[in-house]
Formats: sequence, C-alpha cells, structure tokens
Amino acid sequence: RSAVWLDACVRLAIETGMRAGELLTIEWHQVDLSAGVIRLEKTKNGERRSVPLTEDAVSVLSQLPRTGRRVISGYYDTSGLDRAFKRTCAAAGITGLRFHDLRHQAATDYAPHMKVQQLAKVMGWKKLEMAMRYYNPTEEELVQLVRSSKPAANSDIAKPAKVA
Repeated sequence: RSAVWLDACVRLAIETGMRAGELLTIEWHQVDLSAGVIRLEKTKNGERRSVPLTEDAVSVLSQLPRTGRRVISGYYDTSGLDRAFKRTCAAAGITGLRFHDLRHQAATDYAPHMKVQQLAKVMGWKKLEMAMRYYNPTEEELVQLVRSSKPAANSDIAKPAKVA
C-alpha cells in the first residue's frame, strides 16, 4: 500500500513541482479537479499559491483512495517520504537522487515553454533568480532556443538590402 503513496508523490512532484512538505499537507478541500488546481493555503515562503495541474496530475489525484482529510495519507512527514524514496532508488540502483530533485526536473521541463515570470509563478518563487538555480537546460536546448529565435536564412524577413 505504501507504494501507492510513493508513486503518487513522485508523479505529483514531477508534474507540479510541489515541495515534499506541500504534497504531504494537501487536504482534499484544497483540490479542485474540475478547475485543474490545488490551492495551497500556506507555502514555505508563507504565502498562498495556486498550483496548476497537468492532465497527468489530475489523473493521479483522481485515482487516489480518499482515506481522510489529507490527500497523501501514507506519510506522516517529509523524513518518512525521503526514506521511502531513498530505499526505492537504492533498490533500483539509482544513486545521488533526492526527492527535491524532482522539483528541479519539473522546473526544467516547464522552462522552455514559458516566460521566466510565468515559471516563477507556477513554481511559487518570490525571486526570478530562483529560475537560474532550478532550470538546468542542456546544451542542445540552448542551441535550439537560440536558433528558433532567429528567422530562417532563406526567409524574406529581415534580409539585408543588396549593395549596388
């Protein structure tokens, strides 16, 4: 049964970028599946925040058993979640991966598709500098970003005038 809770936590962290502490304190009254949002009443930085849900996140939440007020009732605190995650990683031969790294993955997945201000809102960052810590593009992604920002060489747009 604990595998259900760990799977849900991992998938929700990747889909939403939520912190472990946020995931473990969500109550069902904060979840609005029809609107596709979780409304956090108090986050790490002390503020409210709305967490937009991907379709996959809605699917995960829809399939969870409702065993009480809390959405994730399988863990009492983040240390229990961290221990379960570490055991599962060790069993799979994965080293050096922490649960919080899933938040980095979410930010990295979202970053190429939105402006930095939007990314900061989605992730719940007060400062835009956090995007530099969490967003880790590959060289190939950076090359693609630069190349997609310039018009194609054979385009009629912005061609220099011919000199006579």
